[in-house]
Amino acid sequence: MELFLFLFWYFILIVGASIISGLLNTVKKFTYYAIIPVFLNISLVAFILLFQNSFKTFAHTLAYGVLIGGIMQFCVAYIGCVKEGFRIRIYLPSKKIFKPEVIATFKKMFPAMIAGGLSQINTLLDLILGSMVASGVSYLYFVDRIFYLPTASIGTAIGIVVLPMLSAATGKKNNKEIKAIQTESINISSLLVLPVAFALIFSPEVFVSVIFERGNFTHENTMIVANCLRILGFALPFVVYMKIFSSIFFSHENTKTPMYVALVCAFLNAVTSIILMQF
Repeated sequence: MELFLFLFWYFILIVGASIISGLLNTVKKFTYYAIIPVFLNISLVAFILLFQNSFKTFAHTLAYGVLIGGIMQFCVAYIGCVKEGFRIRIYLPSKKIFKPEVIATFKKMFPAMIAGGLSQINTLLDLILGSMVASGVSYLYFVDRIFYLPTASIGTAIGIVVLPMLSAATGKKNNKEIKAIQTESINISSLLVLPVAFALIFSPEVFVSVIFERGNFTHENTMIVANCLRILGFALPFVVYMKIFSSIFFSHENTKTPMYVALVCAFLNAVTSIILMQF
């Protein structure tokens, strides 16, 4: 319960930092959003190296590191917001929350929240099913660490950058500009992600051995993780494209289509995972 309180305050801080970063993204100030995760890593590493023996347990050390990291992340986002000329004020709930504009925003936001939640449910389901196999959860962890690196650095990054550009073009109803932005984003992402996908398909063991193979992580473990990555290599381009396509739908204020796609994907993931575990 004590550790949960630390995570509760971190949740509030990171939600605030994310909202502020989203505001900065709309004016094409992406640097703050990009560097925010770095401060959590700095805080965790500092607490592990300097204060590992200063708290009751190692979990408490990490909890304090997460909390301080959250404070740093929020401060960086807030400083960036002030620097760009925005002022953040917190108001108590009032009748203004029922204004048509606010209600319309929540209606558009709700499907996006469901789609994001389904992604986490997918991850949780994978962990539950992985726990039924010897060392399954550990293998999934190692696979995810490598697979989500290009997914985030290419798909998420491009999706974030093109969203305000597409929104502006959509607001002006400039179909020519919209098509140009969409085409360029797909071309750039393809140029970046296809070589990574080929590398994961044809030589995943190289990445796994260099990053993880040491200590208790044996060559046999490397080959198991590599075989999983080889399969995911075929999916990598489509995961990246999906993030860009989601931004295209969001720019047209269509948050329901990504939600429906996420629902179908969650269902297929659950069914195919359970079926394939029988073999």
